[in-house]
Amino acid sequence: MNSRRHTLAGCVAVALAVSLAPMVVQAEDTATSNSNELEAVNVSALPLGSGSPSTPYSVMDQQTLTQKNAATLGETLNNQPGVHSDTFGGGASRPVIRGQSGPRVGVLNDGSAVLDASSISPDHTVTVDPMLARQIEVLRGPSTLLYGSGASGGVVNVLDSRIPTERPREEVEGFVGVRANTVADANATAAGITFSATDHLVFRVEGSRRDADDYEVDGFDRLTVPGTFAESDNSSIGASWIGDQGFFGMAYSYRRDNYGLPGHNHEFEECGVSRGRLDCPDEEHDHEHGEEVTPFVDLASRRVDARGEYRNPMDGITAIRFRGNHTEYRHHEIEEGEIGTTFRNRGGDARLEVEHAPIGNWRGVVGMQYTDFDFSSLGGEAFVP
Repeated sequence: MNSRRHTLAGCVAVALAVSLAPMVVQAEDTATSNSNELEAVNVSALPLGSGSPSTPYSVMDQQTLTQKNAATLGETLNNQPGVHSDTFGGGASRPVIRGQSGPRVGVLNDGSAVLDASSISPDHTVTVDPMLARQIEVLRGPSTLLYGSGASGGVVNVLDSRIPTERPREEVEGFVGVRANTVADANATAAGITFSATDHLVFRVEGSRRDADDYEVDGFDRLTVPGTFAESDNSSIGASWIGDQGFFGMAYSYRRDNYGLPGHNHEFEECGVSRGRLDCPDEEHDHEHGEEVTPFVDLASRRVDARGEYRNPMDGITAIRFRGNHTEYRHHEIEEGEIGTTFRNRGGDARLEVEHAPIGNWRGVVGMQYTDFDFSSLGGEAFVP
């Protein structure tokens, strides 16, 4: 099955700034009051780069992501307000927002579309790594219209550091993360380093690796759930030219995954039921149950990103922002050592936003987004809804 999509969308968002008089609540016979100033939360997926109390959104910062300690995007966002996880074994899970999933939930990487096959089926992983994310934003309601009418359930925007947006405070900055668990004998590591080559040129190198065996069944010695293993490797290198008024940078990323598909079994698909018993053409099925090799996914994704921002380029314009990517994605579903079905997605996404200076109490953004990709599914399970 082949499909080709062209999308050209313009977006205009205007927000009215309203000043409200502060509300003072004072208890009787109380002469003093305590006040706490909360840290500002910046939501980049909103048109003006910030949020208001009336905007339905959730933000997970770096500290929260570290505490969550999850391997996939769905598990990371699970139990956020209105968000659950559509989990399929140890290698794939996609967020479900307000009961909506699949293509009704858009997944972005710093405002640019993630071109994979995760919206087709829950056993297809989302090609973003929470271990390399610095912030994850979840938008609900009318704000999602900025990213197309299809994302009716919501939008998940994953921010990372693969393209530097500001100069490091020190000559070299970096991080190292290590995670492990015993239920799948899993271990995961991630590391990244940012350094300045000149006063304006900044480089970023980062990567992660995860290796997990099949889940162990609690209470049973050496009993595991077949097909719940997962392996993943991610790496990227990026560079930015950073000036006083903005930046422009590019990055190349590569991802490779191998993970099992639990419960994906064709052993008894030719059998029927007769008088309450399983009736199979080959009686050997009665003795070979469970011996079939578990199917697995072999995935590879290559992506080139470009991002830029130019602040105060001229009178009347506050900022010009650009996001774009070109992705080559494919994954094989392998059964009994042979490729059963292949999914491919190749294309690009570009987004330009121009924020104008306030006109009275009005602020606004005018933008354009263009998406062009070729998607194909070939093989025994090529049907795509």
